[in-house]
Amino acid sequence: ENGFETLLPHLANLKGLTQVLWHSAAITLARGAADGAMEDVRLQFRLFEVTGSDIYLIGQLVHAAIGHIIVDGLTAGLHLGQWSDEQLAEWDELLTLDGDYLKQWERCMHSERLMTDLTIESVINGVDLGGGEDFVKDTKWIPKQWLVKDMIFYDTTMKQYTELIREAADTGRIDRKKISLHFSKAEATSEQKMYPFSRMMIPALGKTMAKAGRIMNKFSAARLGIAIERYRRANGDLPGDLSELVPDYIAALPSDTMT
Repeated sequence: ENGFETLLPHLANLKGLTQVLWHSAAITLARGAADGAMEDVRLQFRLFEVTGSDIYLIGQLVHAAIGHIIVDGLTAGLHLGQWSDEQLAEWDELLTLDGDYLKQWERCMHSERLMTDLTIESVINGVDLGGGEDFVKDTKWIPKQWLVKDMIFYDTTMKQYTELIREAADTGRIDRKKISLHFSKAEATSEQKMYPFSRMMIPALGKTMAKAGRIMNKFSAARLGIAIERYRRANGDLPGDLSELVPDYIAALPSDTMT
């Protein structure tokens, strides 16, 4: 409703709470109380789940940041040798991302598109949404026909981007080269045609799916690490080949989401 002025203070609080829970779990683990530490871990994953439902891009970025914090807690417990086999199995289940995980990133891109479209449209129609940004105020002096072309270009660029996200969801691979080419062309066009909103918004979006890919890879790597540790405990040695982990310790070996 408030466009660029939308306030989302809860996101910083959720990330901060995740960090508090990480420290609490680490201290509890150091005291040898892994069961208590797992209570903190479950709460962290609940926060991860909650932020994943956020419709704004900033929410998804905080969601990814929370995911990185959580995995660091797993690593700390592995180094201390405190997690039981049952707890590692629970970690593995918690770290298993939904098969439709990228749909939440697609949804937030729809929201970003609609929010910017609404802002441009309000400027075109002379409607004050209450935004105090100097940039928005300055664009009121730009010819309306120019802003209409800007809105159409931005909207088209974002729709094409969501198609690339859908493609990544279908293939299980984020094609960074294709996404980079898409945005480099869009940036060049927006600069050439002097589209004010597109010039401001598009450059910040080109690397968003790389962040999604990194958290997907980090969770996959963590699950692989759990499988290796559980194998080591059961067999007294590390596997000679990762294929030995399948299917008893992991259903399938993970692949890099971005390669």
